[in-house]
This record gives sequence, structure tokens and C-alpha cells, in this order.
Amino acid sequence: MRSRSVGGRARGRLSLILAASLGLVLLGPVWGAGASCPQPTRAILIRHAETQWNALGLLQGHADIPLSAAGRAQAEALAAALGGKQVDAVYASPLSRALETARAIAAPRGLTVTARDDLREIGTGVYTGRPASDIPPATRTTWATNPSVAMPSGVPDPAGLREPAPVQGRWFEGESLSGVAERAWREILSLVGQHCGKDVAIVTHGGVIQLALTRAKGLPATEWRNFRVPNVAQIALEFQPDGAVVVLPGW
Repeated sequence: MRSRSVGGRARGRLSLILAASLGLVLLGPVWGAGASCPQPTRAILIRHAETQWNALGLLQGHADIPLSAAGRAQAEALAAALGGKQVDAVYASPLSRALETARAIAAPRGLTVTARDDLREIGTGVYTGRPASDIPPATRTTWATNPSVAMPSGVPDPAGLREPAPVQGRWFEGESLSGVAERAWREILSLVGQHCGKDVAIVTHGGVIQLALTRAKGLPATEWRNFRVPNVAQIALEFQPDGAVVVLPGW
């Protein structure tokens, strides 16, 4: 195990015990009752490669949209770029766009990918398959400013959809910002707690990573849009033995 110097990062440490005044859920210590890890542990959050719906600007939510040809090339390029970096375990959202990206990273290392349901994208409910501009302004504003309000769940209306087949007749869950932030952050903490001192790749979705960053930085979930997370972006969170987390400037 290589040594890791954290002295220069001390000023950037942020407590994982987030103030209730921020409207965030307190999820407890990373390492669990009576447990600890004497070494920093990294969670590398990676957004999946591009899909056709990404290119079209459509809300994917829980729809299982695979990588496009361009996305598969992105995933292979990402795997090559990560070739010299330490990755000890690979986890992913169960949606195929994340699984495909994760397998490209895992295969050259002889690792398997473990899917975790709580890493899936924000559920966009009846608006799945539509551009965000199709959401009524009042609904969009309420959802974006009140983290406990969920998008309406249901079967999307296929009329006018550019790609109706993936949503035809299917029911999709709509989720709130706080609900997604809670489930995703809890899962990240669980994976970190299982891999003391390791580098763990977590391939997930743009919305999940944005909300994870609000947790790591102690911000309200409604601040998620302040973080830009393009396809195949990598964001490393380093969890310290004292329970602090640092968003690393590079990895």
C-alpha cells in the first residue's frame, strides 16, 4: 500500500456530520460503531459514458438506455486513461450505461463489477424521455427549490417523444433531491466502510454525483446544479481516519 500525504489538504476537510440547519440527513460515522480505518480511503465517482439520450438532451432517469457508439469509445478511452491508476474495487449503478462503463474499467484489471441499486440516477417519473424544457415551469421550480418534493411518478405519455420505445407503457418512479441524496450518500459511505485504505471506483450518474458533492461540501441538496459533471468525469472523495472528507482537486 502506497503512503498518502494529507497535510496540505487539512484546510479543505469538511465534517461528515452535516448541520441540521442545511436540511441534510445525518448518516452517522463512515466506519460504523466501534470500527475505524487508520488510512485514507478514496471513492472515485465516475459518470457513465455518453448515450444517445445524452446527445439528444433527454431525461433518462431510470430508463435503461445503453451507451451509444460514441459512448463505448469514450468508455474505452477512459479505461485506457485510468490504466496507470490504482483501482481496488469497482461498483456501478445497475443501469446498463453505468455497467458498460464500469466493465470497461474493471476488465483490464481482472476485477468484477458489483451493481448497487442505490447508485441509480434520479427518477424523473412521467417526464422520463423528455427534455427538461417539457416539465411545466411551476413543477420544475417547486422540485428544484424544495428538496422533499418528488417528480410525479407514472407512465410517460409517448406522444411527441423522440425515442418512445424505452418508455412505452412503463411506470417510472419520480424522486426528490433529498431522497436521492440520502440513498446515494448512504451507499457511498457503505462502500467506503467496506474498503479501508483502498481506491474504490463508483460508476454512477451525473445527478447522483452532483448530489454527493452537496453532501461532501456540506451544502443543501438544492445546490446540486452548481457542479458540472460531464460524461466520464472523475471526482475523487478522500475519507480520512477522523471521519472528514476531502474533495480532491485531481486524481
